[in-house]
Amino acid sequence: MPSDAHDWLYILAAEGSEYLMKECLLGRRPVTPNPAHRLGAVAESG
Repeated sequence: MPSDAHDWLYILAAEGSEYLMKECLLGRRPVTPNPAHRLGAVAESG
């Protein structure tokens, strides 16, 4: 698989939080999103 096969990953957590990771995760299996990846984090923090 080429290294640029995917460039984002959408995650819907069990509690309803949404995350978007905009990086290639080639070769990685477990991924843990952090608050910087959370959708709406900037709008909700203000």
